[in-house]
Amino acid sequence: MSVERLTVSTFDPPAGTVMFEFGMRLGREVRTQPGLQKQVNCYLAALNCLRLIRPEYAWIVQPASGAVYERPGASPKRNADGDFSSEPVRRHVDILELKDLEKEYILSRSRLTLAQHHPPSAAIAGGASAVEMVALLVQSGLFDSALSVCLTFSLSLTSVFEGLTFKYV
Repeated sequence: MSVERLTVSTFDPPAGTVMFEFGMRLGREVRTQPGLQKQVNCYLAALNCLRLIRPEYAWIVQPASGAVYERPGASPKRNADGDFSSEPVRRHVDILELKDLEKEYILSRSRLTLAQHHPPSAAIAGGASAVEMVALLVQSGLFDSALSVCLTFSLSLTSVFEGLTFKYV
């Protein structure tokens, strides 16, 4: 009796990975309030998927920024002349854990909250970093959301308290 090894040439990502990648894509391409709502829903679905599995397996692999990820079994890349590229493909990846996804979820939820409170800010909020989001949320008077972002990203609470003090003085 012979034992056959099964090799998988295609990558079949779990649902959490697909939802997270869809949310990331929405964040890059769609800067509207409905787009932000879809992004929040995607991140929430990804979080729920990861929470359903054992903690040691609750992670997502994604290509590192600037790195090129090539699927196993994919055809070689051609250069501008039409020849096959001879340079090696960089295969650096980032491992995102549950806490990283929670950060993305909190950030996208705060972007949505800001867009709902002040609709013209949807385009600005779509690409804002955590520090920028705190400033935008404080300017809009959304101190609870600003506090949540600060606590999630371990940022200084000074700007939140300064904004509160300025509002009530």
